[in-house]
Amino acid sequence: MNSFKEKEKPKLLIVTDMLVTGFDAPVLQTLYLDKLLKEHRLLQTIARTNRPYAEKHAGLIVDYVGVLSNIKSALRMYFEGKNENVLFDMKTMKKEFVEALEDAVKVFSDKKIIKGDTSNANLVRAVKFLNAEEYRLQNFKEAVQKARRLYELLGSSESKVDNDDDYKWIICVYGFYKKNYEMDTADEDRYVDKYFRKTLDDIYAKMNIDKIVYSDKVYFDSKTLGKMMSEIDNKEVEAASIVFALRKYLLVDKGGNPVFVDLLEKVKKLITEWEKAKSGYDKIIERGKEILKEKNEIENKQKALGMSDAEYSVYRTLLKYSGDENNAKKMTTEIIACIKDEGDYLLENIGKPEVAKMVSQITRKYLRKQRGYGIEPGKLDDITGLLIEDLKGTEYGK
Repeated sequence: MNSFKEKEKPKLLIVTDMLVTGFDAPVLQTLYLDKLLKEHRLLQTIARTNRPYAEKHAGLIVDYVGVLSNIKSALRMYFEGKNENVLFDMKTMKKEFVEALEDAVKVFSDKKIIKGDTSNANLVRAVKFLNAEEYRLQNFKEAVQKARRLYELLGSSESKVDNDDDYKWIICVYGFYKKNYEMDTADEDRYVDKYFRKTLDDIYAKMNIDKIVYSDKVYFDSKTLGKMMSEIDNKEVEAASIVFALRKYLLVDKGGNPVFVDLLEKVKKLITEWEKAKSGYDKIIERGKEILKEKNEIENKQKALGMSDAEYSVYRTLLKYSGDENNAKKMTTEIIACIKDEGDYLLENIGKPEVAKMVSQITRKYLRKQRGYGIEPGKLDDITGLLIEDLKGTEYGK
């Protein structure tokens, strides 16, 4: 019994009498009934499948003897009010699965979006269409998530096979959206493993879904962007690839890191232009490449100086006010040292208001002595505030 709860095998366990109602294993999802049960024993037994567990949305009861015909009377003995949402039969789930698919597909009213087409261009148009209106995106996500939950519960039902084309397509669109809009790259592999593998392997193993999900042309990693640009001959897809890469890298993966503060508004403006554009993608591509070039220059400069994100953010702020690279570099080193001299815990806890106040006092005291470095007394408060925000936005504030 312990092996069933904690190990991969055994997959099947036969229990009876006291173990039927007393066996507690959260991993249990499917229960086969071949014995007559009534009242509290029936409720306690079916509840065995309802324990919370990772990736488990509900329990599945396979009734060989008609036990569940007694479920309503058993529920009335212990619960008042309506109980229709406690248990669903397969017929109802099949119907709801089909309805959820229809709801997801009908979101795409734009005739340019071709149902079933998993080409890069069509997926780009689909995601762009979803993002144009919040209600569209919300309706689509809710429908897909419901369809996915039901898909997992329906097992080998023919309704899955009958609707495999629609299901495959909405999952691809949803996966394309998630990978480019809602996740950082650290979560990507875990997401694909959890979401796509379990759901799609059984009926799409021969349909090249992996090529769609894992293709460099679907996940626009900034490291491979240069190579992709030479391979893409579709301006619409090329523009989307640049927008997705910059958005994921600067707004998602880097989480608004102040190292790239000068680029964030440019990226947001580029995204807005792309979302509104119906043609004329050349300008978007050109602007995107300019931002990408700036990003690379910033990273190369930071690497050459041998600075962490926190140090480089402080350095860039000081450079704007002092106008001298050597002075800015020297002040950065000394400010970080002054703060650490008061205790390493200060930088590690910069996100706490009381700690930020102490760091602010230390920083301001240091800057007050740096008039020879071009730091004007009237700018002390402004500079100090910016430096604290720099520190909060990097590794120390996470």
